[in-house]
Amino acid sequence: MILLPPSFREQTRVKNILLHVEDDPGMEARFQTALSLARYQDGHLICLQVTPTPYFPADGAISPETFNLFIDSVEVPARELRAALEARLNSDMVSWDWRVRSGDTAIEILREALLADVIVVGTGDEAPDLSVAGALLVHGHVPILAVPGNTLQFDPCSPVMIAWNGTVEAANSVRHSLALTRAAASIHVVTITEDPLDSPPAEVASYLSRHGIHVEIHERQAEPSVAETLKASARELGASCIVMGGYGHSRFRERVFGGVTRAMLQDCPISLLLSH
Repeated sequence: MILLPPSFREQTRVKNILLHVEDDPGMEARFQTALSLARYQDGHLICLQVTPTPYFPADGAISPETFNLFIDSVEVPARELRAALEARLNSDMVSWDWRVRSGDTAIEILREALLADVIVVGTGDEAPDLSVAGALLVHGHVPILAVPGNTLQFDPCSPVMIAWNGTVEAANSVRHSLALTRAAASIHVVTITEDPLDSPPAEVASYLSRHGIHVEIHERQAEPSVAETLKASARELGASCIVMGGYGHSRFRERVFGGVTRAMLQDCPISLLLSH
C-alpha cells in the first residue's frame, strides 16, 4: 500500500508568519493583518522586533548621560511596545513567540525569515523605510505581505486579484499565494494589454485550476498608468489583496523601486503579496 502525504490544502497553508515589529504608525495594521492570517491559517506568529545598534565614536569614552539618552530614546519605547502587544497576544488563541534582534532591519528580518512562509511588513507613507521592502524582495526567498497603514482588518476570504505580466517574478507570486487564493471568495487575474505576454493569463488559469482554484480573467488598458489601472481594478473587483511580482510591467528587469513596484509600494490602499 502507498501511503499518501497530507492533503495539498494542508501543505499550502501559511504556517509560519514573520511580523516586523516597530513603533510606527503602520504597526497596528501589520499586527491585525498578521493576527488575522495566523487565526485563519492556524499558523504560528513570529514577532520580530529589531532595535538599531547604538553608534558611539570609537575615539572617546561614552558618558553615562549619552548612554542613558540612547536607552531612553530606543530601548524604553521598544520594551513598552513589546509589553503592550504581548498583553494582547496573551488574550488571543493564536500561537506566537517574540524575538529580538539588534542591527540593520532588513538584514535581521532576512536572518529570521529562513523558514518563514510569509513576511508581514509595512507599505505606504506609514512605512518606516520602504527600502526594507525592497531589500527583502531582492535578497530574500520568502513572499512579503506589504500592508498599508490604513488597513483596519484583513479578511483572508475576500476576493484576491493577481496582477499578471508573464514574468518569472509574477509566476513566483502566483505559486507563493496558493494558501491565500484557496481561501479567497473569488480570484481575478488582471493583465495590462501593452505587449504580447510570453505566458498568457490563460496559462495562470490552467495552473490554478489544477489546484482546484478557478479564476476570472480581465484585460485592461494602462490608463493613465499601469499602477493606477491595477489599483482601480482592485477597487472594482473588491479585492482585499493584490498578488504581483517584485518588478514592474516592463519586459526588461527594473530596479525594485523602479516603475510599477515602487508606485504600488508607495501608494496602494490594499495589501500587496509580493515575490521576486
